[in-house]
Amino acid sequence: MRAYSKLRYAALYLLSMSVMGVLVPAGAAVPEREAARLQDELSPVGAVRAAGQLRQAEVPRRSKRGLSDLADEFEEIVDPPTRVGAWPDLADTAQLRSEAPLFAITAATLNRYRDYLTASHFALLQTNPNTFFMNVYPSRRTVRWPEAIERATIANATRCTLEGTDTPVGCRLGFPFPIPQSGAEVIWNHKLRWRGDAISQINSQLVVRPDGNHSITRLAEDFVFDYANLANPGRLDRERRSIYRYLSRVLSPPRIAGHAVLIHERSGVGSYGRMAWQYRPGDPRQRRAPEAAFDQVYEGADGLQFFDQIDVFNGALERYDWTLVGRREIFVPYNAVLLDDASSRPEEIVHPTHLNPKVLRYELHRVWVVEATLRPGQRHAIRKRRFYVDEDSWTILCVDMLDNYGDAYQFQEAHIVYEPQMQRPRLVANVIYNRESTRYLVSGLRLDGPPVDAPAFAPGHFEPATLESRGSAATAKR
Repeated sequence: MRAYSKLRYAALYLLSMSVMGVLVPAGAAVPEREAARLQDELSPVGAVRAAGQLRQAEVPRRSKRGLSDLADEFEEIVDPPTRVGAWPDLADTAQLRSEAPLFAITAATLNRYRDYLTASHFALLQTNPNTFFMNVYPSRRTVRWPEAIERATIANATRCTLEGTDTPVGCRLGFPFPIPQSGAEVIWNHKLRWRGDAISQINSQLVVRPDGNHSITRLAEDFVFDYANLANPGRLDRERRSIYRYLSRVLSPPRIAGHAVLIHERSGVGSYGRMAWQYRPGDPRQRRAPEAAFDQVYEGADGLQFFDQIDVFNGALERYDWTLVGRREIFVPYNAVLLDDASSRPEEIVHPTHLNPKVLRYELHRVWVVEATLRPGQRHAIRKRRFYVDEDSWTILCVDMLDNYGDAYQFQEAHIVYEPQMQRPRLVANVIYNRESTRYLVSGLRLDGPPVDAPAFAPGHFEPATLESRGSAATAKR
C-alpha cells in the first residue's frame, strides 16, 4: 500500500509539472573530476579562490599641444587600485569600520566605471547627480561557513540534481549546486543558504516618500529552517521537501496590526510547493492564502514589495525562464558595517529618493549574473529580472527589473554583513527603489534590536490552528 501511494504521488507530481509547463530533464550533478575543483581552484562552496585583476580606470584626455598636433594622446587616470582579493580575506569588524573609502563613483565619473556597475546603479547616479555617490572600499572576502555546511556542499556537487525549476533532489544541508550549470541552480543556492537554524526578529519596513518623510511598519517574524539546519540536518528529495516555516505578525501601525501570515515553504510547484495561511482581525478563522506568493503585494509595503521580493527573492521559480549569463566583477553593496551601526537610527539612513550614501559601502566582487524572463502565458508585474549573486555568500545582492512594457521598473539591492561568531552573512537592509515614483522601501532595519538566534518556539507555533491566537497576541503588543 505504501509503495502504491508513493507511485501515485510521483505520478500526480509529474502531471502537475507537465500542466505547469515545466517538465524538463533533470539537471545532472557534476562529475567527480569537476567536483574536485572544490578542493583547490574553488572554495568549498564554489567561489574562485584566486584574486581578481587589478582595476584601473582609463579615460581619453586631450594632451597639451606639443611637437605634434596631428593626433590625440591618451592619459591614463588611475584611482587608488582595487581588486577582488584572494579567498578568504578575514578582515574583522573593527578593521572594516576603520577603513576609509578608496574613491567615490559620482555622476561626473560614472562613465569610467560603467563596465563595473549594474544598469540600475548607473541610472541611480545619473538621476541623482547632486546627492548620490558610491563610496568604494577595499574588497574584503569575509564570508566563511561552518565546516558542516562546507562538507555537505562538496558532497552535494555530485549527488544533487534539479528537476524542472523547482525540485532539487538528493540535496543535504549545504548549498545544492556549488558548480552551477543553470540560472535556476544559482537561485536555489540563494534560497537554501544557511542563515541559522531558527531566528526570531522584529523587521521594520520604511516606506520613504520623495520628500524623505517615511512611515514604518513593524513585523514580528519567526523562522525555522528545516533544510539548512545544523542541529537537525535536512534533505530535499521527492518525499522530504520542507525548506522552512515562517510566521509573521504585524505589530504596527494600528490599522493593520494583528494581520498574520504563515508559510510552509517546500520544494515543488503549485500545491506541492508553498502552503500559506493568513489571519486578519475580525475574520472568524484563518484562511488558506494561495495568493501569498509571486507578485501579490506584501502587507505594509505600500505597493513597493511583492511576496517574492522578500529576502530579495523567494518562492517558486516556475513562472520564469532562467539563463545563466556567467561571472562578472562589479561594484556591489558589501560588508555594510556603517549601515548596520546606524540601523536603529532611521534619520541617519533615509534621504529623499535614496539611502544616505555616507553609510553605504561598495566593494568590487565577483558575482554570478542570472537573467529571469517571464514565460509566455505566465503573469507577473515584473517581466524581466537580472540578478547579481555573490559567489562567496550565494546572496542576491542586486536586481535590475523591467516591467511588462520593457521599461525600467524597480531596482533592488541587499546590504549584508558577515557575523564571524555565527559564521554566516546577515541581511542588514533590503532596498527596493521604484523608478517611476521615486519612492522606495527599506526593510530589515533593527529599530527594536538584533535578531534572536535559536529561539525556543512552543509546540504548534507554526501550525495553522494557532494562527488566530498569534495574530491576536500581536494586536495586544502593538
